[in-house]
Amino acid sequence: MLVAFLSVAGCRKAPTVIPPKPPGTVEPALPSEGISSPDAQRLFQSAESDFQAGSLVQALRKFQAFAVRFPGDPLTDDAFLRIGQIYMARNDPYLASLALERIPQDFPGSNRLSDTYPLLAQVYELLGRPDEAVSALRKQMEFSGTRLERGRIYRKLAGLLLKQGNTIRALEALEKSWSLAETPSLKAQIQAEGEALIEGVQEEKTLHHIARSFAGSFTGQLANLKLGELYRSRHQFARARKELQGILATPVVPEYGERAKSILDKILEYTSVDRLALGCIVPLSGEHGEYGRRLVQGIELASRPFLSQENPPDIKLIFRDSRGEPQSAREAVRYLARERKVIGIIGPLVGKAAMAAADEAQRLEVPIVTLTPRDNIPSIGNYVFRNFLTSAHQIRFLVSYVMETLGLQRFAILYPDDQYGKKYMNLFWDEVESRKGSIASAESYSREQTDFSTQIKKLVGIYYTESREPVIDFQAMLIPDTDYKAGLIAPQLAYFDVVGIYLLGTSLWNTPMLVQMAGPFLEKALFVDGFFPQSSLPQVQEFMAQYRAQYGDAPDVWAAHAYDTAGILMELLITHNVSSRAELRDKIGQIRDYPGVTGSTSFTSAGEVLKVPFILTVQDNRIVEVGYSTREERNDVIDVPLISSLPGDIHSDGIYPSDPYDPQQRR
Repeated sequence: MLVAFLSVAGCRKAPTVIPPKPPGTVEPALPSEGISSPDAQRLFQSAESDFQAGSLVQALRKFQAFAVRFPGDPLTDDAFLRIGQIYMARNDPYLASLALERIPQDFPGSNRLSDTYPLLAQVYELLGRPDEAVSALRKQMEFSGTRLERGRIYRKLAGLLLKQGNTIRALEALEKSWSLAETPSLKAQIQAEGEALIEGVQEEKTLHHIARSFAGSFTGQLANLKLGELYRSRHQFARARKELQGILATPVVPEYGERAKSILDKILEYTSVDRLALGCIVPLSGEHGEYGRRLVQGIELASRPFLSQENPPDIKLIFRDSRGEPQSAREAVRYLARERKVIGIIGPLVGKAAMAAADEAQRLEVPIVTLTPRDNIPSIGNYVFRNFLTSAHQIRFLVSYVMETLGLQRFAILYPDDQYGKKYMNLFWDEVESRKGSIASAESYSREQTDFSTQIKKLVGIYYTESREPVIDFQAMLIPDTDYKAGLIAPQLAYFDVVGIYLLGTSLWNTPMLVQMAGPFLEKALFVDGFFPQSSLPQVQEFMAQYRAQYGDAPDVWAAHAYDTAGILMELLITHNVSSRAELRDKIGQIRDYPGVTGSTSFTSAGEVLKVPFILTVQDNRIVEVGYSTREERNDVIDVPLISSLPGDIHSDGIYPSDPYDPQQRR
């Protein structure tokens, strides 16, 4: 058999030689029990010298010759060990296995077995023979004398068993490795491996088996923790407590006790929620205090229909001042969630404060409906919602209307060279092209500019010629700027005979100043907003009348959104008897076509609002609403997938310059 092995080895094409470790790093082979002949010793020592010097080809040839000439010599097992090591260095695990297997077969009492089995385990793993690799590691255990060495073997064994799909046996080996670890850092490494293993277990039955089989061990308590979290997420609080309380009594690892207590604290928060208490975070002081007052009034007005019932529910509206500051907003969430046990939160308004509040609400798992157009708010987590019209919503709805309903295909853009203008220009351009339309031309102007003749001439092809006849190869023009700038631009367009086209704007146009400045030039203007006080919708007329009667003035866009948000939440709490934060979160995500004063409102499960905003125009020097002929047309518009906002456009304070919902910009 040996001759056949050596013959096969000689016929194989030699793999690329991988040099061994430098001399001194591989222990020289010592004679096994017994005495070798002088000839055998000379040949072995010559081969060993070549091996230590890195001359693997010469060493291999001499060790193979030794095995043929001296098959029963006490050094033959050493020769087979070296042959196996050389083939491993040459990346040939198959030939290495043939050599190494000879040692336990032919030399069962060899003192080289403790070196052979680790190599065999490595060889079998490389050859894809996991069962034999596991067997070799178990054999190696018989020759391991120290705790550290046995722990290392068990850890390696755990990895092999896991590759076989044997989770329970892998955990057994990992548990033994952990118990043999002598340093905190090593224990922590093994714990991390156990956590990763158990995290991958999805079957509830398997987790229970692990928890029972390894009760009182670190792996068993890991399974208890995962089961506790699983039952908490399902609101099976009694079962969650049962899994966690044992850990709390005698945690194997202090961290597990802390994690169990954290989950139990969350359960306590859930079970002690005041189901009719709503928190409201609004800017009651600071530069946005006046707008905060209107938010409060909108929320209070929404509660009146419920409080006027024969047996009114015990609704609690708890207001906290955000001051428009992130830290104050974060502290307000903690107070409302922990001290007042609110079931949900409305607000805040300002970008950075809204981000901080949303982040804290997600951490505490309390639903929050923010009133901000700030990008990416809902992406913070599944407890975070937004009920406000964003810039992307505006452009999407506007383009949908002019292209799908009016049939327009070619557009121009005249925009301010600032963050706001660039953002809307890019959103508009992308949306038009996504619908197979085209942008014929685009020009920018500086924020301070009041004379737009140069840009207008370039847009219609008369800047570089003496001709006064404009070439209008577009059907509509977007002007994403304030009412004041739109009021300056519209008459100048008419002066250069750029007429007969639609002028498209944003919610900043929805002011009396626009009509006062340029009413006659805006008969084909189209723009959108999240609230239109003059709407013919019955719910808007009723809201306007009630607000005026109660507070003596007209509501604004913030009061309207606060009114709708509070109305949605109170209807869920009172009419649908929602009783937990998780249930409220799920129900908000299921809202479809709520007939709000800010337009038909739906929420996605991801927390984003889908609105049918008001599309407006100018007629007879007044702003009026443009309606849709059918409800289906309205729904077709809001079903268009959202386009992600462009990166890098967010102003440092979370509000765009001239943002349509910046209180300093709205009139």
